[in-house]
Amino acid sequence: MGIPTGKIGPRKWIRFLAERLTPRYQRDFIAGDLQALALVPRLYAWRAAKAIACIIKYQMIASFDVWLVTGEASLLWVAIAGSPFLPSIVLLMLVLAALRVRDAYIYSAGGSPGAMAPEAGGIAMFVFLAETALGWTAPSLALPTERMIQGAVIGAVTLPAWRMIFRKGEPLDKRPRELQESLVAAWHMNLLWAAAGVVLSLTNAAAVPEIIYGRDFLLGGLPVVLLCAAYRLQKDHFTGMHPRAPLSLFRDPRQDELLHQSAMLWFPDRRKSSKLPAYVYAEVLYFVVLVLPAGLAAWRWISGDSSAAQVDWRQLAINVGAMAALAALWICIKRLNRQTALALRERAERAQALDSRGQNG
Repeated sequence: MGIPTGKIGPRKWIRFLAERLTPRYQRDFIAGDLQALALVPRLYAWRAAKAIACIIKYQMIASFDVWLVTGEASLLWVAIAGSPFLPSIVLLMLVLAALRVRDAYIYSAGGSPGAMAPEAGGIAMFVFLAETALGWTAPSLALPTERMIQGAVIGAVTLPAWRMIFRKGEPLDKRPRELQESLVAAWHMNLLWAAAGVVLSLTNAAAVPEIIYGRDFLLGGLPVVLLCAAYRLQKDHFTGMHPRAPLSLFRDPRQDELLHQSAMLWFPDRRKSSKLPAYVYAEVLYFVVLVLPAGLAAWRWISGDSSAAQVDWRQLAINVGAMAALAALWICIKRLNRQTALALRERAERAQALDSRGQNG
């Protein structure tokens, strides 16, 4: 039997693809082996695939934590609560499996706020694609469209937050790049959280039909207004505590930009008095408006109103649970906003002090 004909050694595109498919923190261990393999492309691709599969398997075992998986399963189950049992189990298994592969590619890096935004987008996209594929191939295993949207939105908010909190991210002030990633992640968390609130407002309106014209418009618009008011009341200026300074040859523009961006995060510029700040009242009113439809439904039921029969009580119960989860997440998100802003300012002030020493020296 002769030696297989063809070019000996890997083609560049195969080696490039193999290195890209290898988990980032293990590429140095496999790059030399892949380069040294003197095989025809077909055998090289097979050998590289086996090596990558072994590394992914090892990484999945090393990164596995039963409490992390339990928390993910619980949050996802709450996100799709009210869905048929078997489709819910199928989606739960698919998402957990995808997250284990995700862990294999990011292990052994600690939890980072910068990883939350891509994880949120990835989870939402994965749920959509998985449910679309199931709808084509096995419709009986697919979730209803509204439950799929509900699970994708709520899961994209809660799962990345739980994974970041569980893994206890690295210090925020190690390097400017990490600080910038933390800043972007904080804004992504704020926007995702606000989007979840909008979804809750819409599903509240569907669960508790209006009997007074304009109620849905009012309860749909008020949360947005209150959220904007709560943000504005924390700031001394529309641009925050640190307005953009004019360009100067004697000031690092990157540090000034970081200070400006940190001031745009969700945290008060300064505590103006010992009394409860006005923005706290706006935040409380925001949650009151979100839970108001549940109170209206309860009043209809207690008073014996005939419109109580039109209330979707199951959806309303899911929304109340989601609102409780959003309230708990809000505390963590505000804490991260404050920590990120303070870390950015501390680094900028330290760099400014070093620049001053250099100029004086």
